[in-house]
Parts: sequence; C-alpha cells; structure tokens
Amino acid sequence: MGNLRAALKKLGLSENTLVWFTSDNGGITPESQDPSGKGKGTVGCRTQGLLEWPARIKNHVTTEIVAGHVDIYPTLLEVAGVTFPNQPVLDGISLLPLIEGRMKERTAPLGFMLWEKKRGGFESADFNQDTQGVWIDGKFKLVVEPAGKNVRLHDIYADPAHTTNLAQKHPETVSRMTEALRAWRNSVRAGYDGKDYATH
Repeated sequence: MGNLRAALKKLGLSENTLVWFTSDNGGITPESQDPSGKGKGTVGCRTQGLLEWPARIKNHVTTEIVAGHVDIYPTLLEVAGVTFPNQPVLDGISLLPLIEGRMKERTAPLGFMLWEKKRGGFESADFNQDTQGVWIDGKFKLVVEPAGKNVRLHDIYADPAHTTNLAQKHPETVSRMTEALRAWRNSVRAGYDGKDYATH
C-alpha cells in the first residue's frame, strides 16, 4: 500500500484517486479482529475499512455504519457516473452518500454466507441448508448455522462482543430476518447459476 500511494503521488494522481483498503473477512492478530473476539474465517465479522480520496474527503472521518466488499462496485459506478442498461442484481449499495457525509444509516441489509465444503463443489451446495448465513439489518445481526441448527441474534452496537443472544427475546425479528436471509440466499444461488446475466 505504501508503494502504491507513493507511486500515485509521484505521478500526480494521488489527490483525485480513491484508494480503498479492506481486510479479508477478519484479521489474524487480535488487534485486527472483530469486536466479538472472532477472527479469520468468521463469516460476517466486522473488520477495518479505510478510504483515501483527498479531493473529496477533506477531513478524517470515522463511522459505525456497516459496509461490505459488495458495496465497492456500486460505489465506484456512482463515483464514475456509469450506468448499465442490463445491470445484474447488486447485493451492495453505493457508499458515496456516506463519503459525502449524507448517509446517517445503512439503507439496505447486508448478507454473508460461508460454505463448509465437505463434498463436491460450490455448485452442489444448497445455499439455504448447507451454508452458515449472516444477515445484518439495522442494529441487529442474525447468525444462522447450516440447516438452521443454531440461530443467534445480536445487537451489534449495544453488544459488539456478541455476549447476549436475543433470539428468544425478539422472535418476530428473527422470523423477519430469517425470511430475508432465505430470499437473499436464493438470489445468490440464482446469480451463481448465471440466471442474473443476459444470455445475448
């Protein structure tokens, strides 16, 4: 990253280049792990994300608004002013309003899946039964183990360490978020199978 930033500066491109750094689903060291104490390989964990864009981001800003790697592409599309007539389904949202200080909360839920490969390839997986799923909507984070064997609900802001399972206290929220997670998993399955992409 240091070499990249130095090269951009040397080329005179650093002011109006958006440099985006994010960790890959959790850190190895305790200093870069999710507040819950989980690290590498934990689906839906929280990790650091850093943006540098001097021409548009004048002052240092931190935010608790949840974002994910799926937001990078929609953000870059809006930054570049590019639209596609047959754009496939997007799981993420543009974070340009966040960058510009106009976003006060995330406008769409955020989903994650983890496939524990036991036999065959990803194409043979039942995305609803075989994967661990995470659905973050507002302050709540739903964690569903494969086949729904264990369900947890956490308040990511009041309880960042995930010490309290709120599933029994908020059954309606669990039901609503479980259904939304199921629909999203089906959408991801359709995308994986190529159904979201034009054939001609």
